Amino acid sequence: DFACTVNAQKIEISGSDFKIDGVNQTYPTVGGQKVIPPGTYCATELFQINGDNIRGQITALAPKIEVNGNNIDLTPYASNGVLFYNLPNITAGGDGGPGGIPAPTCTFTEEMKLSNGNGSTWKGKVFHPCARVLIDGNSTSTLEGAIYALRVKVNGNGFNMIGTGGGGGTTTAFALVE
Repeated sequence: DFACTVNAQKIEISGSDFKIDGVNQTYPTVGGQKVIPPGTYCATELFQINGDNIRGQITALAPKIEVNGNNIDLTPYASNGVLFYNLPNITAGGDGGPGGIPAPTCTFTEEMKLSNGNGSTWKGKVFHPCARVLIDGNSTSTLEGAIYALRVKVNGNGFNMIGTGGGGGTTTAFALVE
């Protein structure tokens, strides 16, 4: 279900630069926010956002995903509602995971780090079957969707989580699937 719009080794987005494998890309600004062009971004090493006032309709697939900054507003591009999908080094096996995704036997333990900032809004599914998802934020930050991960740690003062079963629909208790 993931057709990559961009394939790269590293995708690095900051407050001033939008680089794909070290080459600067077009980075429009709307209403004072930098806008990542819509699409599915597939990286073989790293997908990273490190800056403030960034928004986009994206799906990121990579073995290492990091998001750090204030006022980062992201919604999923993929039709299945996935926002971040960690691509671990896996071997076949398992009985099946959420949404029919095979449960892997993991050999990869990189932590997914999502925001050391405030005022961010993310919608969609966060999927990391082999290690921990770490989220930092405050009462002005919101994640609406679901987290499917081996472990989840949420830091912050009043961080808001709204469960939707994964990316839209009826609001439910937030889903943390470990």
